Amino acid sequence: KLSSFGIRKKRAAAQVSFVGKFGNDEAATMLRETLLSNNVDITFCGEASKKYPSGRGYVFLQTKSGKVSAVVSPGSNIAGWDEETVDKQDSNQREHPKQEELLTRLISNDETKVVLLQCEIPEKINLKVAQLAKEQCSKKLVLLDVGGEDRPMSKELMGLCDYLIPNRTELDRLVHSLKLDNLQEAINAIRKNGYIILHQENSTSVEGNDYDQEQLIEHVILYAQILQQYGGAQTVLVTLGEDGSILIPKKKSDEADIRIIHQPACQNIDCIDETGAGDCYRAAFAVGLTAINDGAGEDDIKRCMQFASAAGALATTRQGAVPSIPSKEEVIELCQSQFGWTNDENIDSSSNHNNGVDKDTTLRQLRGGDRTDQQYNVDEAEEEDFPLLFGSRLNSMKDRPELWEADDSTDSRSDMSDWIHRMGTIRGLGCVDFNYPQHFHKHFVS
Repeated sequence: KLSSFGIRKKRAAAQVSFVGKFGNDEAATMLRETLLSNNVDITFCGEASKKYPSGRGYVFLQTKSGKVSAVVSPGSNIAGWDEETVDKQDSNQREHPKQEELLTRLISNDETKVVLLQCEIPEKINLKVAQLAKEQCSKKLVLLDVGGEDRPMSKELMGLCDYLIPNRTELDRLVHSLKLDNLQEAINAIRKNGYIILHQENSTSVEGNDYDQEQLIEHVILYAQILQQYGGAQTVLVTLGEDGSILIPKKKSDEADIRIIHQPACQNIDCIDETGAGDCYRAAFAVGLTAINDGAGEDDIKRCMQFASAAGALATTRQGAVPSIPSKEEVIELCQSQFGWTNDENIDSSSNHNNGVDKDTTLRQLRGGDRTDQQYNVDEAEEEDFPLLFGSRLNSMKDRPELWEADDSTDSRSDMSDWIHRMGTIRGLGCVDFNYPQHFHKHFVS
């Protein structure tokens, strides 16, 4: 579950760093390779001692319905955190940083916008990460997926999380873990509060559910507000499978009504395997949040929920956990057909970092071939896109110093910027590899 979170966020087009505890077994090698092959950063991971295996999930699939149940053996992700984290010495006899130092380094990074936690690692680790995030910057968003180990949750942790994300079963479990003296009395008191449900379609009954949809929504809203009032939770986002998802913000003292968003699920989806659908939803929702500027409105959150719903739905159309993870393009295409997104609408986690640079211009620059440079007689009439993208390697030429060592200060061979400039005029050349630092001379940057 933990590793698939990272991959799901990466395939949804976010920059992802993964934090977990690898065991000391062959499964750890496979997990590392899978994460790295999906361009997920594992710099901040630790490794447990030989006595702990890597965490594993065993999924039981009903082939006719696509529904699943699972058994989790958490292994190193639960038990391995009590040890000193990777205190072995490398070949240079330097001690590796300890886990808390690594976490602080990651969370203090200005580029870290969203932290997604889940309950297959100890609560004390989740609490420490949430505290670090809020200490570093109150604007860093902390999300907590309640899925994982069946355990109570402290009010302190609930209060630090901007979004608490359970499914219906996990929501009920959390409420009962509060051990209120009189749950029904608390529910009756909360019923007096006013709320408005936004973006709700007509209520329908779903076969196999104990409630019709209207009753289910009321139950979820009441239980979410119990967590907010008695558990300290902030915004609660509850996933309900084929009944969609409901976001319940915490009521502010000056608000007459709570404005709740009910996002219906995608329709007419051929469900083959539900494995990882909830994880896909949560990861995609986190990716959506990274694209929102401060002061997000209801429509922004609604779009994040739609993006997440589409990702979760697509995950059910293929078997497996990692193989079923959809790409960002697939998710957007489904959003267009299900929710009426236009071609101009998108979830772009990098949109806040483009500094006004035109994307097409940037891509042309990366492909090389500056058409405006007359010094090297570039053909301006050639307007079609060059079909190839390639790189060049500048050898050391250490056995032919006369080719690159200047005889005097006027010799152009000493000017590496000129070499780079000339290479930049070659159509399609996007990368130049320098493998000999002496090439840089005065341009060398340490």
